[in-house]
Amino acid sequence: MARTRDYAAEFRRRNQLARERGFRNYWQQRTIGRSVTSKEDIQRLPVMANEARKEAARVYYLSRRQRISYEEAAVRLDVPRSRLWWVRNRAGFIAKSPVVLRPLAIRDEQGLTVDLIAVRGPRRIARAEKIFDIQWREATSGRATPEELEWLTKADLPGVDVISDPDELHDIARRGQFEDIGDSSGQVSP
Repeated sequence: MARTRDYAAEFRRRNQLARERGFRNYWQQRTIGRSVTSKEDIQRLPVMANEARKEAARVYYLSRRQRISYEEAAVRLDVPRSRLWWVRNRAGFIAKSPVVLRPLAIRDEQGLTVDLIAVRGPRRIARAEKIFDIQWREATSGRATPEELEWLTKADLPGVDVISDPDELHDIARRGQFEDIGDSSGQVSP
């Protein structure tokens, strides 16, 4: 004889998993979804969901860096398995690398500004961090070496016009925009 479905228990379990992933309930998880691909998507997430997504990203990068399974990486970082939902596709495999926000001094339609840029992949993330480090050191204290400034003129990220001119960086620092960006890691909770 077939077992009868316990719809109430399934409902409670779905809501419990959604709360562990940082959402208020299962409905909110479904409406927002897991396909975070831009800065606007990250800013739309609830704060707790963004924290859960960051933990899943840490698991993802540890598993890639040390060539271990993501379950083992989650155990090492003490991250609940339910949070791995953020980096898995429907078949249960690791999806694309997570999108993270990194600050950069850029030239856009409003002019010169420091803004958070959505970056995907460990190499691009490291490159964005290096670019911002050089920009920040030059703008705030003038301590970037000539070699670093030369490298900065050649540095690029797809779709971003990176500022490499020291005078423009000093101008941005005078306006106080480097202080406004906050944490230089870009791990913000909008």
